[in-house]
Formats: sequence, structure tokens, C-alpha cells
Amino acid sequence: MLPIKIIKNFISKDEAELIIEYIEKNYTSFTKDHHGLWFKKVFGLDAIYRAGSCEGIIEGLEDITELSIKIVDDVRGLVSKSFNDTDDIFLNSLWFVKHLPGGSVGEHSDTADGADGQFVYSAIVYLNTIEDGGVLDFPNIDLSIRPELGDLIIFHSKDMLHRVSNIGEYRYTLPMWFTKNKELELKFKELDKKI
Repeated sequence: MLPIKIIKNFISKDEAELIIEYIEKNYTSFTKDHHGLWFKKVFGLDAIYRAGSCEGIIEGLEDITELSIKIVDDVRGLVSKSFNDTDDIFLNSLWFVKHLPGGSVGEHSDTADGADGQFVYSAIVYLNTIEDGGVLDFPNIDLSIRPELGDLIIFHSKDMLHRVSNIGEYRYTLPMWFTKNKELELKFKELDKKI
């Protein structure tokens, strides 16, 4: 069984555009990397939260709150189905991300440093298609993926090396991580909805 699952057309162009509109309206208040090429709004009960660098409850998403809840719930269901996992899984971390041309994501595993050993599944929703760069590489299994708008890519978090190099144009994504530890469940404040 391939350790990576690709679900095409997971979200519509209109849904992706709503999230991009939210990111564009707010990204100057997001955390940015030291080169100023990667902006992210981070929610989570993970190592970043423990370091005091993100919010432990999801709020402030304005008119994309219900859409975000639906996306996370649908991803969770597809993760369980795709990996035949009958255990309960819970959202642990959710990011809204904008990469600028010239950016990259270095090779890493989502649990490599031991700080986020609670991550079981990683998922990325792609909000736009990138023609110039933006390829997602999994070097240990010799797999390269050129994601398109609406794609969902899910994989086991542990020991799955991946990277994105040479991002040549704006890249918008919605990465998220899931745990089996209910104590570390990240929740939406709006609508008092659990995910």
C-alpha cells in the first residue's frame, strides 16, 4: 500500500478562492520566516503552541469558519478511510500558509525532532496550482508530486521525509496534522464546534 494518498478535487476552486482571500486579507499579521518568504497563521496544541508561538484554539477566521470546519472534518474522514484506521483521530494543528516566489520547505519529517510525536497523520490541502516549482518530494520513496488546486495529500507523519524546493510563484496551502490523543484535540471556538 502506497504510504501517500492523493485525493483529486477535494475542494472546489470557489472554496479555495475564499480561503486565499482570507489569507491575502490577513497574511501581513501572520508569522513569517526570517527571509520573509513564508507567511503562516498557526493554530495547534503542538510544539509550536508549547513554545508560545501559536494559538491553542481556532478563532478569527471570519467568513471562512464554517468552510474550515467542513474541510477539517472531511479530511479527518478521508484519513480514516484511506488508511483503514478505525481509531478516533483528532485535529492537533492547522496552518494557513502563503509562500512567496523564492521560498522553499527544507527536507524534514513532521515528527523528526521528537517534539511532535503525537502526530499520526499529516495532510495538505492545495489552494492553487503552481506551474513554476512547488513540487512535493518524498525522497525516501522516490516520489515527486506536482499538486494542483483542490488536491488533498495525506500521509503518515512519522519518518516520512518530504520537501518542497524552488517555489517560483505564490503558493497557498492548508496543512494540518492529526493525533489519536484526545487530550491534544484542537477545537474551533466559533460555533462551539469540535473537530
